[in-house]
Amino acid sequence: MGRFAKALSRKHEKKYKKSEERVEAAEKKSKHAVQHATTKQLIEDRTIMAGAYDTLTLIFDVAVHETFGWGVDMRTRLHKKMARHILCMKSRLVTTKDIERILRDEVNMEPEKEELNIDSWGRERRIQYKATGDLSAIFLLSLLDEFGYKTRRLDRVYKAASRIANKLKTGKVTALDLEKSLAPRGKRVLLD
Repeated sequence: MGRFAKALSRKHEKKYKKSEERVEAAEKKSKHAVQHATTKQLIEDRTIMAGAYDTLTLIFDVAVHETFGWGVDMRTRLHKKMARHILCMKSRLVTTKDIERILRDEVNMEPEKEELNIDSWGRERRIQYKATGDLSAIFLLSLLDEFGYKTRRLDRVYKAASRIANKLKTGKVTALDLEKSLAPRGKRVLLD
């Protein structure tokens, strides 16, 4: 091989090496971007889920307060029971379908679910919908486990929660109004 061929060969090797390094760098950059986006997405998803849980907990608090006249102590007891069920769900010991099956078998009740076209929804709305299904089932199961409430009472409080959620959705009441309705006597705001 002549001198010119060797030089050309070295030039191609350098070029090949540089392009290989570029490809590796681009791969690292894209992996980092995907990893960062995934982490960011997970944080956003958890924020959305936490917001949905907070809103639903407020709705359920107002529902039991209006339906049964519960005060802070009873609601705290309910929250503790719901927290245990949420931990079981997060650790994948139980699923929402399992809880719904338990409710169906024990009290002949299922949380109402509308037939919705979820495919056209955005990510945030799908997460909120899942949180609503999960927490509704946990709420009813907690009332069954902790307080022994059966079909009539569960149905009454679930309908009250649905009514409150619809008012909140349509803007007839705000979350602040709901919080005020839970205030001690003398400081309360009536919803109806």
